[in-house]
Amino acid sequence: MAYTHSRHCWVAIAPVRGVETHQRWDAVRYKDGRADLRLGDERALVPGDVVTLVPPRDVHNHGHVTGTGPSPYSLILLGNDMFLFERQEYDPERGTWRALAPGDPGRPNR
Repeated sequence: MAYTHSRHCWVAIAPVRGVETHQRWDAVRYKDGRADLRLGDERALVPGDVVTLVPPRDVHNHGHVTGTGPSPYSLILLGNDMFLFERQEYDPERGTWRALAPGDPGRPNR
């Protein structure tokens, strides 16, 4: 699974093949780097499924969970250029967040 992150623009995710797990989080950030995170939704996406997110409810992670089916190949559409603005990366286990500079993809997986 990818690290939990925001996009600050609309996003659509659709697996073309395989099974992709998608988690949407309710997040509250604090200036000191702490974050309150609660799992809002979790779905195993298969071809034909689509998840869409719109800020401010765009905090999510996605990827493949071993044992849920074949690895996915997914189409991800973004509503803006990720090289234009800052976004955030979250760690639900630690209850923290950090800023990602424009274009920074963040950590690859957790």
